[in-house]
Amino acid sequence: MAVGYGRYLHDNPIILSENTALPSDTDLSTLLKSEADFITSNQYLREDCAGNGDDGNITDCFEVRPSTNADMITYTSERWAFETDTTEFTQVNNFSHLKNIITRFHEELLDLFTTKAQPSVAASLNYKSSLPSNLYTTKANWYGGETLISYADYSDGITTSSTTDAEKSDPEKEGDYCGHFSSATFSFCFGTNEEISNVKISHDSTVIYHEFGHAASKIMMNFRNIAGGILQRSEISYAGAREDHASINEGIADWFSYFMNERSHVFEWAFGTFCYPTSDTAEFYCGDRPVSEDDESHLDGISTDIDSRLKYPDYIFYQNYTLKDNPETVSIDIHYAGMTISHFLVALSKDLVATCEIELEEANNTILHILNETYAEIGDLTSMGSDQSASDNTAEASINMLPEEDKDGILLSMQWFQKLTPITFRSFSQIFAKYTYLTLGKSSNTSCNGSYYNIDNVEKLLDSYGLLLFRTYNLNGSNFKNAHEGDNLSVADGNRLKSVLISKDLIKLEDRESKNEAVIFDKGDNMLAIVESKKQIGSIAQISSQIPSDLSYNNANGKISPGEIVGVAINLFNTSNSRMAGIRVLANDWDHAKTDDSKPKPCNTFDDEWPLDTEGAADTSDETEGSYQPNDCGYITRIHGNQELDLNDYPDLDDDEKNDKVHPICFAQLIEEDSTRWAGQDELREQKLVEKSSCLGGEDSTDDCFIRAIKGADYSWHWAIDPQMSWGETIKIGDDTNGNGYDASNMILFEVSPDTPPGTTFNCRFRVSFTNCDECFEDKDNDYDNWADYEFSGDKPFKVINYQFQVVD
Repeated sequence: MAVGYGRYLHDNPIILSENTALPSDTDLSTLLKSEADFITSNQYLREDCAGNGDDGNITDCFEVRPSTNADMITYTSERWAFETDTTEFTQVNNFSHLKNIITRFHEELLDLFTTKAQPSVAASLNYKSSLPSNLYTTKANWYGGETLISYADYSDGITTSSTTDAEKSDPEKEGDYCGHFSSATFSFCFGTNEEISNVKISHDSTVIYHEFGHAASKIMMNFRNIAGGILQRSEISYAGAREDHASINEGIADWFSYFMNERSHVFEWAFGTFCYPTSDTAEFYCGDRPVSEDDESHLDGISTDIDSRLKYPDYIFYQNYTLKDNPETVSIDIHYAGMTISHFLVALSKDLVATCEIELEEANNTILHILNETYAEIGDLTSMGSDQSASDNTAEASINMLPEEDKDGILLSMQWFQKLTPITFRSFSQIFAKYTYLTLGKSSNTSCNGSYYNIDNVEKLLDSYGLLLFRTYNLNGSNFKNAHEGDNLSVADGNRLKSVLISKDLIKLEDRESKNEAVIFDKGDNMLAIVESKKQIGSIAQISSQIPSDLSYNNANGKISPGEIVGVAINLFNTSNSRMAGIRVLANDWDHAKTDDSKPKPCNTFDDEWPLDTEGAADTSDETEGSYQPNDCGYITRIHGNQELDLNDYPDLDDDEKNDKVHPICFAQLIEEDSTRWAGQDELREQKLVEKSSCLGGEDSTDDCFIRAIKGADYSWHWAIDPQMSWGETIKIGDDTNGNGYDASNMILFEVSPDTPPGTTFNCRFRVSFTNCDECFEDKDNDYDNWADYEFSGDKPFKVINYQFQVVD
């Protein structure tokens, strides 16, 4: 055997043996090829990666270790030949498959960059790429040159499948059963099957490819951030484990396995053969998944027929296994919800093969190119979207607002990316479709085997999956100055047959008799655990110093009381006849008040028409439609009230912009001698003679003196609400005041000052959006072009929901 050669399993044992019932104690050596493969000529399982000529070459691009704090293995007699029941073989197998997919990833990225995205080439092709021109000189092609570490044979301790997200961010807290990518440490952890400890996850190449798909998503999302010198990073799973973006992440990771082996299934060996009951009601749960409807593991009724695909959001709760006692039980799992995306990508690959008459490998490479472009734009915190969008000045941002920090040091673009215009099935589909058009669908393109790929194919395919949730391609971006100028492209109306768009007016606060408008969580131990978990994963930095760190004021009475941190799950009701999905409730500051005599007055010029003029609404008699000025109720701030912004960098903005503030969502009801009105919390403070220093945010933050949403925990998420139902009824937990069945992603965290007068009534003005909303993303008055990013500081893309409550002792 030559130097640097060895052996590894070229697929997982199930596929190599062609035996779906292969015993766990099978001698894997019987499945090896007779001839040796080149592994690496390096002394350790560590490899460099090639860039673009002399640029972007990554030293120690990736390496494989058995587990944390363990030494790397070395070859024996300069060869990588080990017995299959050894940890050395497990590591070599892991390394070999990582090397295969990383090499291909780099090759295809370079091909896209040199043939289309490089500035001189892109200009000649009239192609607007999202890849930065300095992709390779900054090593942004591989996350700034950081080493990706794979712990291939992890066996340090015992854990279970219930390991928390916070624990999963740290491989050292994992145990035998780990199998994930840690974004925080840029590392993989591969252990054993939970039920059968001698089944090594690293022996299943499909799991390795899947986990690399997560790493690739992180790398691609930060192409422009690293190249642009942005220190903050975009994350595909940035908030919780039960949102659109997490499902999309899982679907794309499954597709990466298909990208490598062109098979319709993943995880046959590591999680598929050895199924186990997950509860008394479960028949059998298998962690393996299909990536195409023609896979035999799907339940009856699923097929590649146009009417039988995994359409969003109808199949958001679909899993390809059944439950014994209650087959109607609603189960939420991002891995299965993500199958809509994996199945769409596989179907697109097959359509490219048939239409362009190309090989499947070339079709998959093309889809990876489109994913490179899509992710580079969607995660862009520089706000530019493309180097070619900044030809005149830095204000030509086309995505995620502006790359400026607020007073807390958080980029506005990060806030938009996380809360206001997050990754959803709609936004991903729209941007993916845009780059499919730019890459393949323009009549001048020749990438479809010398011709162009008709964009109708993509629209019809997206529609068959319920993903044609946009009316235009937003080619002109979302810049505050010219978001509705320039070329755009509309979706053909006849191609939207199955994708359902629902008016935002059809979602409302629960108002039925005996039903709760919100569910309140205030049990001290539970809330403390949620706060600590969110701190650990970086969602929130800290709580107010006015709140006891042990949450000793939390009295577990299911009400909002002084001194508490409470979770508020707004109970929304779907009045439409279709399923709403991806429902977001926002409690962050927004432009909904007018400062008059230094006091904020609530604007009643929005659809909620709250409050009445006699109840303290702002005076708008001096405002004229068509000539609104900053601070007017009819004007939306272009800079989200960022008073620290250097307007010299943005010549299209007026100095008056700095006087236009965004305001906290909660107003207090003031009871005076002869009237009752709604006012900012500072007026309540003055009325009750509370010192400014006692406010939750200190003396410089008096407008949220008594109650405020905790930044970073100021939005919540609900997967879906079925027709004529509430969220609780949809997932069959009913109107449960104890909160059973809810989790942290369903609630917004509020701090309540100990100085809050009991009996005070507050009105909090939440904003609601959902993924398949008709008006939440596009402006019908501008030919359904996307709303400009700054408009998400206001009310137009949202349904405003007023929640009133009384603070009780």
